[in-house]
Amino acid sequence: LSSFLASMLFGTMFMLYLIGLPALYFYAVQTCPPAMTFNAKKELKRVLRGHHLPDTHPDKPQGMWEEWTARITATLTTELATFPGYEVQQHNLFDAVIGVKVTVPTANLEAYWIGAFSKWHYVYSRELEPRNAAAGVGTGTAGARASTSRR
Repeated sequence: LSSFLASMLFGTMFMLYLIGLPALYFYAVQTCPPAMTFNAKKELKRVLRGHHLPDTHPDKPQGMWEEWTARITATLTTELATFPGYEVQQHNLFDAVIGVKVTVPTANLEAYWIGAFSKWHYVYSRELEPRNAAAGVGTGTAGARASTSRR
């Protein structure tokens, strides 16, 4: 009897998988936001003002005054950081999801979003490696190679 129930459960789950996965993919394709709707400055401002944080998070602005100052600070920071330039890379995944990476060198920041189900969802951000460390400047072998190549 238990093997019969297990086979029924497996059969039901398999049918849901066969029907549900294509239905979910079709829904994701239909609701994927167009790539041109991603506005890097707007999304950076939202992240900097703490829009993605839960209401109970200590860094989330509470009250009208804190929200107002967070908006002004986020706007100034975004405009100053992106003024020299920033890079946006978009990757389309099977026409159902768009992955976006925004690199802001002056702010030493790399941020990631996913466009799915009619919205842009913030994923995470990280600090960039310093340019000197990434290029090998300051290490003994890189300096030796640079000096011998100039001769």
